[in-house]
Amino acid sequence: MSNIINLLKSSSPKYSIVQPSTGKLLSYRPFNVKEEKSLLLAKNTGSYTDFLLTISSIVDSCFDTTIESKKLPVFDVEFMFLKLREKSVSEIVNISFTCPETNEKIKNVEVSLTDIVVKQNQSSNSIKISPDIIINMRHPTYEFLIENSATSDTGNIDLFDMVLYSIESIQTTSELLTNEMLTKDFLNEFIENLTRQQYQMILDFFVSAPKIEHEVKYNTSDNVQRSIVLRGIKDFFH
Repeated sequence: MSNIINLLKSSSPKYSIVQPSTGKLLSYRPFNVKEEKSLLLAKNTGSYTDFLLTISSIVDSCFDTTIESKKLPVFDVEFMFLKLREKSVSEIVNISFTCPETNEKIKNVEVSLTDIVVKQNQSSNSIKISPDIIINMRHPTYEFLIENSATSDTGNIDLFDMVLYSIESIQTTSELLTNEMLTKDFLNEFIENLTRQQYQMILDFFVSAPKIEHEVKYNTSDNVQRSIVLRGIKDFFH
């Protein structure tokens, strides 16, 4: 019987996508019934952290390349999962939300996953905050998102914590302080001593960072067409 199971596994179709952060071509299979059941269970009865962990596990299982999804940027994992969902279940997802302008509950708006791309607007990870100081940034990983959700369980990331986490190194004309050398106490003091303009330069890094973002148009009961922007996996499925 094991031969039949192995034959079944080998017959699964293969697809490919380009990894947004690296440009590498990645091969993957659709998720199976067992994986789909675990996803639905985590979504419907578990915490948001459970949902994120299940997504990570499914991405790791379905992609041929040995990857650690928790170590990848959030936008990589979200894009990879949406493409998995597109090939495994349907190209269409139905979303429901509250209109931010009228507070009306909008139900079952169709979104095509084939239209979803990672918006790439960032030019550099290096921020020159003064003539003598350059901050080198990194994108928050999926692991950081999971750890944060374990604290808030809402999917909302504390902005100050994200800034602390995302500083890869600080470079001056005389030294380079790497992430391993930067303690949380030092980073707290460093950020607290920035001017508002310097801090805004760091925040702009996150505003322009690659992200899953998709505009959805809909009609409210007053017969007015409006739009809302979906950002990240939470807006699509949770």
